Amino acid sequence: MRLFLGILILIISISCGSFSKNFEKDPFARIDKEGIVILKDTLPMKNSILKNISFSKPVSLTKTQVIKRKMIGSGSQDFYFALWTNSESTLKIAKWLEKRGNKLIFVDINSDRQEDYKKHYLLCVGNTDCFPELIITDSSKVWNCTKELKCTPDLIDSSQTGNCRTYKMVILEE
Repeated sequence: MRLFLGILILIISISCGSFSKNFEKDPFARIDKEGIVILKDTLPMKNSILKNISFSKPVSLTKTQVIKRKMIGSGSQDFYFALWTNSESTLKIAKWLEKRGNKLIFVDINSDRQEDYKKHYLLCVGNTDCFPELIITDSSKVWNCTKELKCTPDLIDSSQTGNCRTYKMVILEE
C-alpha cells in the first residue's frame, strides 16, 4: 500500500510539474537587446478575449504589445503585461506577464499559488488617462485603470471620474 501511495504521489507531482512547465516552455514574449519581442501568434488570443467578453458594440482589437511599467506604491518594482487595444485606444485589455529569466509567460490560472492579480484580465474603458496600473497596498497588489485607488460608483457623473471604467475578469478556457 505504501508503495502504491508513493508511486501515485510521484505521478501526480510529475504531472503537475509538467503542466506548469508548459507555461515556461511556451513564452508569450522574450526580452532581448533590441527590446521585447512577442513570440506568439496574437490572433487566437484576441479571438478568445472577444469571444469571452460581451461588449455592447462590435469591438476590434487592433494592437497587441508588451508593456513594462513600475508598480505604484511603496517598494515599487518593474512589471510586465500584455496589452490589447482598439484603434481609438478607448479600450485597453491587460494581462500580467511573469518574468522568468528573459522569458515573459502567462501564469497558470488554475494554480492556488498565484495571486489573483496575475490571473485576471483587466479592462480599462475610457479616455487617454485610463491605463492599466498595478498598485501596491498594505497587504496586496491590485490592478486599476487609474493611478489612484478609489471607488467610483456608476451613478457618479462621468466628468468626476474622468470617464474611466475598470473591469476585471478571468477567462477559464486558456
